[in-house]
Amino acid sequence: MTKIAKKSDREQNITRDFGTALAGVYAGISDMASGRTSTMPTENAATTFAELDFIIRRDAFGGKRAITAYPNGYGASIVIGPNSYGGESGKYEVAVTKGGELCYTTPLTDDVVGHLSEEGVTELLTAIAALPTAQS
Repeated sequence: MTKIAKKSDREQNITRDFGTALAGVYAGISDMASGRTSTMPTENAATTFAELDFIIRRDAFGGKRAITAYPNGYGASIVIGPNSYGGESGKYEVAVTKGGELCYTTPLTDDVVGHLSEEGVTELLTAIAALPTAQS
């Protein structure tokens, strides 16, 4: 009878972490294929970098993420990590959101804005919070 070797704790952690990352990728692919989008939480109205509450991302993207939302209907997703624009050099990437979804049609930008310093993030958050009320 062949004995099956038990995985070490390290091997189990690697397998679990890889499985979690892979599940996140598959969920994202499934959402893209079906046309679904994920709504983002909308609790934090931070307008300065110091007010942001970053969480560690445990999905395929890794890094850290903070989310903001403002009374005008806009908000932002702020990320830093190995796959973000500028993340490898310690800079941040900001995406404008509208109603909790990514928005590429604001007077500020038509894409994500990367390679931002902490001061650059604050400037962009202040501008997003000052936009006129979003129209549905």
